[in-house]
Amino acid sequence: AAFRINGNSKWSVHAWLGIAFAALLAATFSGFINAIGVAAIAGLGLTAWFVHRDGSVLRQRIAFFVLILFSLVLGFRLLPGFNNPRLIDPQLISLDSTVFALYANFEKAWIGAILIVFLYSLPAKCRLGARESWQASPLKIIVVAALTIIITMSMAVAMGVVRVDAKFPDFFPMAIVIHLFFTVIPEEAFFRLLVQAPISRRLASVRLVGGELALSAYWILSPILSMIGPRLAR
Repeated sequence: AAFRINGNSKWSVHAWLGIAFAALLAATFSGFINAIGVAAIAGLGLTAWFVHRDGSVLRQRIAFFVLILFSLVLGFRLLPGFNNPRLIDPQLISLDSTVFALYANFEKAWIGAILIVFLYSLPAKCRLGARESWQASPLKIIVVAALTIIITMSMAVAMGVVRVDAKFPDFFPMAIVIHLFFTVIPEEAFFRLLVQAPISRRLASVRLVGGELALSAYWILSPILSMIGPRLAR
């Protein structure tokens, strides 16, 4: 079998695939994805499958490079075939804020759906903690997330980048869910699996600083891609 999945993770992957496939059918019949979009999603899945399959090192490296490019092109919304709905019309949340609008970008969501399946199917020797870090205890996740928010926001306020302006718009719950499944999960899957894990494997022999260098690449590339992505997609 192409996917070497054992134990409870097998059912997790099947459940994730089932939900993703149901979402694809719903989006297609609703007119948000056409035949070109379905072909693009299938191409991304097929490329990930080729990366995972046992074969020559050269073939896997070529497929891995194509997978990165395919993910970036879909993430930057450069391919036709997707009619992403606008869920929130452009509006100002604060008097001095930038205009805010919210779209459900299906092509980007599918990057996360496919790469997570690929992540779970990797052999243990290739995961380098990527899968395990996603399965950390809820308490650890809550503590790390809380500290991250407190430290980063405190620094941003101290530097004058943002100011405190508490609000709770009526669309806030929907925006959180959309941001999680259409932005956070795809981006984390891309960087952890296609950026951080390969760099970590290359630097595994570098004691003490190998992991830090891999994380540094993540911290450097993430904001760069976040800045150039919207400009390429215009």
